[in-house]
Amino acid sequence: MKNLKIKDIVEKNVPSGGEDILLKDALKLMIKKKINIFIVLDSNKKIKGVFTLYDLLDKIIPFFVKLDTTLGYISTNEIISEDKILKLSNIKVKDIMIQKVYTLKENEEIIKSIILMYIKNFDYIPVIDNKDNFLGVVNRINVEKKIIDIINSFSKNS
Repeated sequence: MKNLKIKDIVEKNVPSGGEDILLKDALKLMIKKKINIFIVLDSNKKIKGVFTLYDLLDKIIPFFVKLDTTLGYISTNEIISEDKILKLSNIKVKDIMIQKVYTLKENEEIIKSIILMYIKNFDYIPVIDNKDNFLGVVNRINVEKKIIDIINSFSKNS
């Protein structure tokens, strides 16, 4: 695993854009590219923030539902109002994005992504080059596939 670098598994087809894009437009891009993250960039391709589907769900689902899992029998219409969803769809990503972004450099070892994903429970980690320009993301699925490839290569050699 020492020779494997982040750049070997980076996903480059990631929705991104400026902070003034409407949330509903960011969501359309996320759906189109089949990924649950949107990277907010400044004019110099530097990361300003990230927005994930979980950030949206965090705003829609009331706090008490997260605390009490036995509430699953309640109708979603009783918990989540359409008005709340409509209001969220017309806000800008800068109003909901996470500004403290953990990143990985493209030449770092893959093991660093595994550790960060495990410790922080991330599904995606943005990847930057040596000048801090956004390149793409490492996602949990690509990391898992690479681990399986490594395991399979060891089993073939033994």
